[in-house]
Amino acid sequence: MSVGLSGLSSFAGYHAMLYQGYCQGGFKGLGVKYGEFSEMMETIQQSMRSGREAKYIAYYQPKHGPHIDPYISLSDENNSVMASATLYRGAKFEIHTHDEFGCDGFSDYTRAILAGTPLDRCDWHTAGELYMFGYTKPRYLATAEGHFWMMNKCTPIPIAVPNGTGFNISFSYSWNPQMVTNYNYSHLFHSYQYNLILRY
Repeated sequence: MSVGLSGLSSFAGYHAMLYQGYCQGGFKGLGVKYGEFSEMMETIQQSMRSGREAKYIAYYQPKHGPHIDPYISLSDENNSVMASATLYRGAKFEIHTHDEFGCDGFSDYTRAILAGTPLDRCDWHTAGELYMFGYTKPRYLATAEGHFWMMNKCTPIPIAVPNGTGFNISFSYSWNPQMVTNYNYSHLFHSYQYNLILRY
C-alpha cells in the first residue's frame, strides 16, 4: 500500500513541476498540448542523459482516423537535425536538443565554423532546407543550459549571384531566433523520469 502511495505521490509531484514549466515556460500559450510537452520532455531527458542530440516532431491529428505518433530520434551529434520533406509533412512543430553546455542557442554558420561542424549540418542551414520544403511551423531547441529557444520566422533575402553574362537571383535566409521565455528547465532537463511520463 505504501509503495503504491509513494509511486502516486512521485507521479503527482513530477507532473506538478512539469505543468508549472508548461505554463510558465509559455508552451501552453503556443498551442502545444500538455501530452506533447510531456513526451518531448522525455526525449530531452534521454538526450541529456545519453549525451546525444535528439529530435521530436509532433503531427497534427486527424479528426477521424488513427492517432499519428510523434517522430522521435535519439541520434549522434548533428545527424538528427537533417531535414526531410517526407518527415515534416503534416508536422505541427519540431524540437531538437543541444546536449553539450556552451551551445545555448541555434547554431549559425559562424558557430558551425568555430566548432568544426559541416555547414550543411548547422541549424540555420537546416531551417533553410525546411523553408524550401514548405515547412513554416515553429522549430524549438532545448539546450543543456535549461533553455528553450524558438525559430519561427523566416525572411528570404534575394542575392544577385554573377553567372558570367549577368546575374542570377538566389536567396539566403534570415532568422529571428529567440528564447521562448527566461524560465529555466534545468531541474527537468537533467532528471530522467521514464516511469512518470504521461503518454500522449
